[in-house]
Formats: sequence, C-alpha cells, structure tokens
Amino acid sequence: MSRRIETPRPTGGGGARTTVLLAAVVVLVVAALLAVAATRTSGDDVAPAATEGIAGTAPISAVGRACATFGTAKTTPPALDVGSTTLQSDDASGDGSSTAATSPDGKDVSALKLDGPGTWADASVPGGKASAVIVDARGGLAPYSSAFATTRPPGALGSGLAVQGCPSAHAESWFVGAGSTAEHASTLVLTNPGEVEAVVDVAMYGTDGEVSVVGGAGIVVEPGDTTRLPLERLGTGEDELALSVQTSRGTVSASVLDATGEIAAHRGSDYLPSAAAPSTDSVVAGVPAGADGRELVIANPGDRAANVSISVLGKDGEFTPSGFESASVGAGAVKKLALPDQVDKAAMSVRLESEVPVTGAVRALSSDDVAYASSADPFSGPVAVPVAIDDTSVEVAASSAELQGTTALQVRAYDAGGKSVGKADLELEAGRTTVFDPVDETGASDAAYVTLASSGQGARAAATFADGEDWSTVPLTELPSTVVRPAVGSRGLR
Repeated sequence: MSRRIETPRPTGGGGARTTVLLAAVVVLVVAALLAVAATRTSGDDVAPAATEGIAGTAPISAVGRACATFGTAKTTPPALDVGSTTLQSDDASGDGSSTAATSPDGKDVSALKLDGPGTWADASVPGGKASAVIVDARGGLAPYSSAFATTRPPGALGSGLAVQGCPSAHAESWFVGAGSTAEHASTLVLTNPGEVEAVVDVAMYGTDGEVSVVGGAGIVVEPGDTTRLPLERLGTGEDELALSVQTSRGTVSASVLDATGEIAAHRGSDYLPSAAAPSTDSVVAGVPAGADGRELVIANPGDRAANVSISVLGKDGEFTPSGFESASVGAGAVKKLALPDQVDKAAMSVRLESEVPVTGAVRALSSDDVAYASSADPFSGPVAVPVAIDDTSVEVAASSAELQGTTALQVRAYDAGGKSVGKADLELEAGRTTVFDPVDETGASDAAYVTLASSGQGARAAATFADGEDWSTVPLTELPSTVVRPAVGSRGLR
C-alpha cells in the first residue's frame, strides 16, 4: 500500500519568522567554523599528510533488487522464474549473504540463497499474491550482484515472453514507450527494498507535452512493500509516454509493465527497460534483429524543443537513413517515428544527438510479441547475462562506446557452481553493432551465465531472449560494486 505526503503551505507571517531563524543559524554556523579552523591550525593533533583529506571508494555493502511479477489489479500474475548471482571479484567473498523474499508478504524464497561468489541460484515463484521478489545481497556478496526474472504474461495482458534485469534502487529512473490507453496500458511498479519508508515523485511526458499527473507527487512506499500504479490512473488517454521516477527519501526499485492487451493493433507484452538519463548524445543499444516493424520513441523532458539528429549503427557501420536524418521533438514531449524500410532487419543501435538532452527507446514487433531496446550508458563490466532461463535462446548485440578504433570485449562463461567453462575475446569496431550467441562463441553448452567486460570507453549492449516468435530484450548495465568513501580529516569526516 502507499500514501501521499502533502507539503503544508506557509501561513501569514511565516516569511518574517523564517528570516530571523535563518539569520540566527548563519551566525551560529560561522562561529562554529571559526572555532574549528582555530583548532585545526593549533598543531595539537595533526593527522599524517598521507591520509588526511583523501576521499576514496569502498566496496558496496548492500544491494537490494526487485523483480516485479507481471500482473495488474484485474489480472493475477503468472509464475515468475528468478535467477541470481554475485560475480567473482576481488571485493566479493563468502562472508556475505544473499537472500530473497516475496513482497509484500515477506515470504522467504530459500532456493535463491547463494552458496558464494560466482554461484548461480534460481527459483520459480508461483503466481498469485506476490507483487515482487526482493533479492537482498549484503557484505561480501553485494559487489557485482545481479538478478533476472522471466515470465509468460496471460493473453489479457498481450501474452508473449517478458524478461527483466531486476533493477536495484535508484534516485532517478527513466522509462520511454509506455502508454495509458485501453489499447496500450502500462503499469508502474514501485518496490521498497529498504528498511525505511520511501517517497517518490512521478512525472509523465506525452505527444503534446508534459502530462498533468494526478497524485504523482509524494507517493509513499513502506519498507518491503510494493505499489502498483496503472498509468491510466495518473494520466489517462496517452498512447505514447515517457516517465521520470524520482526518489526523494529512502530507496525504491521501479519497473514498468507494458501490455497491449487483446484489442490492440499488435499483440505482446514486456517489461519496459529503464532508459539512460537524457543526454545530448544518447544511444539506443541492441535493437533486436528480425522485427516485423520497429518504432523509435524519443523523449524530450526539457523546456525547449529539440532538433534530434538520428543515425544507425548497423553491422556494416554508422549511416543516416535517407529522409530520416532528424526529428523535431517539442518541449516536454515524446515523438514516435517508424524506422524506414531501408533499415534492414539486422540487429542495430540508434544514436540520437541533440543540443537539448533527450533519451529514447525502440519498440520491436514480431507477429506475436513486442520487445523494447532503450537508451543505455556504456559499461566496463563485468556484467552478467543468463543463458539458461525458461527454455529461451539468447543473442547479444553490442557496440563500442569509442568514436573511432576498437573496443576489446571479454566473454567468459560459468556453470551454476561458478566454475569457468568457456571464454571468447571479441573486438567491437566503432560505429558498428556486433551480434553474437554467447553460448556458441564460448563453446560452453553447460553454462548458467556469461560475463562481459570491455576496455577503453566501454561498450553498450543488450541481450535478446527468444522462444519462437516470443521475445524480450534486456539492456546490460554496469553493476554496483563500490561507494564513495568521504574524506577523513584530523577531526573526523569532512
């Protein structure tokens, strides 16, 4: 359950009282700073120069992820298959813990407990009351931890295959390609994996500009709880939407369930992958091959129009399709464009360049399903890709983040016990999208997962999972491994 926080309005005379209070605070702060400065220059207690004032990093100590079940208020979620691992690294150790529980009832999913770094655990969570599965990695099992989920949504939600790289908590998340109509209905899922209540604000952008969101400010999610918000409840009648989800207090993992339903022009459903934050140089990575149709959705949340240059990173290099050189996207708006026929059905990435920051996604349609590729940040890695989930095949489409030259990509395969069972070393040429089957490339038919790590400026990539005409695309993103450690002076934290 969730509730909303209302911010009280100031009453008469409040401005004068605030001025007096602020003045008093300023005087006290200045006096305190002068006293601290006098103490630090007295020479009584001076820390060694080699350590004082140096900020650094430390291994992350806790990562909570939420794998959302695919259901709505009217539709019971089907079973959810969840897999989890913590990659082997210098920071990983067996003295940590990795546990899982359903939300909101907190039922333990013991099969997802990891035996140590590098091991793989999976479990099938029955459909029903669970809104999400929270995977909580702590201590030596927190750095480079990851989780994935796969499910088969029912026909009332469009059917097909849906695979999710279960998101960790972020202060801000972006989603492009959602909808709030009967034909294209999306649901925002907010899960709090933390131990204190979280507060979230939601903004939405449609084809005509920013949408007035009903009840989108101050949404409270209790610890361990999950809140489902149909977008039609927040702002109805929008066939194309972009969302910004901002957390002002606590921790929230955000997901979007995108369903077309049985009355839509096309069938299918999927988890809408989170997109990279708006940028002047944004790349939609790993658009899958073989689509019957592909639609580019560009989001401009800024306060002025964006003239966006569009280019394609294909198998033979970067090019601009004739008649598709640019698009104008209004302030606070989204725009949908059908990719032209001259763009073949091979896997590709799409570059968006604009003086105004934008982000985007590509909707890929098969005869029975829909998949989304989203704007992605480069990763150096390692990142994990499961290769043995729900009887699916997997293909990776990757591109270099370099503007010229090549990027080395290391592919390593591991079995469920963490044993290395195969490897491959690839080169990604700048401006091209390279496609490979990680199992074939490494020769590891018994692998549970593979890892990818890249050199230089990194790589952008996505994995597409397929079962016949059903498919789903998951962007590969940098895994949390360290946190910033504040500088320490002779008198403590600075």
